[in-house]
Amino acid sequence: MKTSIEPMSARDNEELPLSRRHVPALDGLRGVAILGVLFYHFAFSMAGRGPVDATAKVLLRSGWLGVDLFFVLSGFLITGILIDARGSEGYFRTFFARRSLRIFPLYFLSVGALVFALHVAIPALTGRATPPGAVWPLWTYLTNFAVAMRGDWSAVPFYGIHFWSLAIEEQFYLAWPIVVYLCTPRTLLRVCISAIVGSVLIRLAMFAFDVPAVALYVLPFTRLDSLGCGALLAVAARDARLASTIRPMLRGAAPVAVASLVLFTLWRGQLENLDPVALVVALPLAAVVAAHVVLARFERAGSNDLADRMLSSRPLRMFGRYSYALYVIHYPLRAIFDPLSARYLQFTVLGSELPARTLYFALAIGTSLALAWLSWHVVERPFLRLKDRVHPRSDRQAAAMPSGAVATIP
Repeated sequence: MKTSIEPMSARDNEELPLSRRHVPALDGLRGVAILGVLFYHFAFSMAGRGPVDATAKVLLRSGWLGVDLFFVLSGFLITGILIDARGSEGYFRTFFARRSLRIFPLYFLSVGALVFALHVAIPALTGRATPPGAVWPLWTYLTNFAVAMRGDWSAVPFYGIHFWSLAIEEQFYLAWPIVVYLCTPRTLLRVCISAIVGSVLIRLAMFAFDVPAVALYVLPFTRLDSLGCGALLAVAARDARLASTIRPMLRGAAPVAVASLVLFTLWRGQLENLDPVALVVALPLAAVVAAHVVLARFERAGSNDLADRMLSSRPLRMFGRYSYALYVIHYPLRAIFDPLSARYLQFTVLGSELPARTLYFALAIGTSLALAWLSWHVVERPFLRLKDRVHPRSDRQAAAMPSGAVATIP
């Protein structure tokens, strides 16, 4: 990002509050997360015949875990911002205004476009209309509750079902600032641990009472282990003693969690997001792995080790920068690319569909990226420029973070 002032030096960056530091590797982690989600959604129609294709399908269809990486990042970055701002003038007003400017313009524009397509364009072309009441959860950030109450995705229009995770984010944004404001650091630590443990126990209880798996997947209090892990990291990053306790625990637990996820996938034959057993077993394991990676990359920022260089690479950071728009925009594009794939990309090479699938991914993800770039420059960036009018930052703080990058989590 070009600025009118000199680039941040490493020393200047380190002198900033933790929530204002620019950690390029975290941008790259955001890119990894959104790529996982993109591959997951665009691999829905993959047949997976043969051992190579079947293995590729299992890997691609595990991309839904990218959402959990987003949740850990969100809990980490948002909690850090709130801790650093706690006690400042306009604490609530500043946070909610800046979040609204970052999230609402593109979100409501996208919902409006979807509603227009469902109620005007599609009826005019096909004569099929969507019931008016089906879109109200999208307008109110209650997509996840509507889906959980119905017990399946049909509670909302198909090309809006991915908004469930944005609903969780918004519900987190509404409640968490109050929690951080009211809690001392020690109390906040206990709240984070309670949220992590409580979320796992709630999923387990819902599983025992045969609650539909989709409810375990989309409700905010069933996904607090990932958000809570991120929040716990933010507290630890500001307490050297706590960090020295958590760091070795995560370092030891992460390889065990990865191995357990692999064994679980082999046992179940796949890692599906609506497998209730996976939601009970795999989600906390994924949260541990994501928390370890986030903390390690934050603490080793600028180390120039292999992981830092890979995650700080321009392509991954680019996907991370546009991750919010990519998430919002990509799913409705399946209405175009799935039929095209079914009609023109059904060829195989030596019995494998991977060459055709690779072409499909390139077209679908490339189009999503182009539209996300357009969204950034036409919709998002003009509103982001208004954020400093709400609570101006110093020039050095403004330069520290890429505009709109902090906590831009789908």
